[in-house]
Amino acid sequence: MAKEKFVMKNWNGTSWDTLYPRTDGESVYLDGYVKPPQNGTIVPSDTVNAAVGKLEKGLDDKQNMLGYTPENAANKGKANGYAGLDATGKIPSGLLPQTNGLNYKGTMDAAAGYPGNPAAGDFYIITAAGTISEIEYNTGDWAVYNGEAAGWAKIDNTDEVASVNAMTGAVELTGANLTMAGYTKPVSGGAVAAADTVNAAVGKLEKGLEGKQAAGNYVVSNGSVTAGTKTKITYDAKGLITGGEDATAADIKMTGYVKAATAADVAAADTALEAIGKVEKKTDGKVDGNAAVLGGTKTKITYDAKGLVTAGTDATAGDFKIGTYSRGTGDVSSTDTVSAAIGKLETKSDAKAKIIISSAEPPGAAVGDFWYQTV
Repeated sequence: MAKEKFVMKNWNGTSWDTLYPRTDGESVYLDGYVKPPQNGTIVPSDTVNAAVGKLEKGLDDKQNMLGYTPENAANKGKANGYAGLDATGKIPSGLLPQTNGLNYKGTMDAAAGYPGNPAAGDFYIITAAGTISEIEYNTGDWAVYNGEAAGWAKIDNTDEVASVNAMTGAVELTGANLTMAGYTKPVSGGAVAAADTVNAAVGKLEKGLEGKQAAGNYVVSNGSVTAGTKTKITYDAKGLITGGEDATAADIKMTGYVKAATAADVAAADTALEAIGKVEKKTDGKVDGNAAVLGGTKTKITYDAKGLVTAGTDATAGDFKIGTYSRGTGDVSSTDTVSAAIGKLETKSDAKAKIIISSAEPPGAAVGDFWYQTV
């Protein structure tokens, strides 16, 4: 059935009074709504659809909040502005302040030699290692022109170690690279200390192991087992693990369990027994659920002795009783009960009030007649 728009009016004997039914946002639909191509200012003559369309389009034209204050591009490279970066992602040298009389001129490949026409205080940062006039430069060193006869000087920023254990480059020592030169097994063992050398620590351990063997305080391995991380472990009389598996709920006993005296929420600090006790206490007085019902929103509900819904349907007029009822006079108001409203309407119906639905004004109206003017 098609939706109709109408204005409700009542004949007072000389003219039609327009009635204004009360409604809410959930009862009003945006039938025919189309978002407009551009936004605008909402004016009193706008329909709800038009107003919503202007707001939605206006929101489309906005950008998300940046979350910070952006820089003004006009301040790039200006005093009290910001420096900006060049094509290599670096601050242009002309925007860098001089440091203690030094003037940064850029980077330099030491293998290519010194740059020409330097001025006193000019310095370059080495990006490729090399040797110039018997001066060895590494990446990160500075080449500084002092303006004197000696010309160029090096500022060493690398401090490379010449060698480690007779090895150079990116040295990574392992046990295979070290010898036990000078090692002598000590007379007695002891606890290894942070101040011990490797030789001293090995000596203590070797001597200690001898003592353990002499006293027979050791066990013989059972052989290999599959390594892993398990929560249920099997071990033998020697205390050695012989197997492992994942524990299940059936492996955990409720030893020492006591149901909580009062219902409370489970907390992170609770033990498993305390948590179960709280949950069990919360279930006291609860009812068992029924078989699943089809969820929905209904105005007539059937429920059982436990107060649980078992079915639902749409109520009809025959499902409602009038209850305490008496005729009344006057117009129906928003504060009336259904019984009071029917009482007023019944009194009005004695005068044979009519309900007319039409777009044009009906002729011959009597006092109390209702006209639903379709628009």
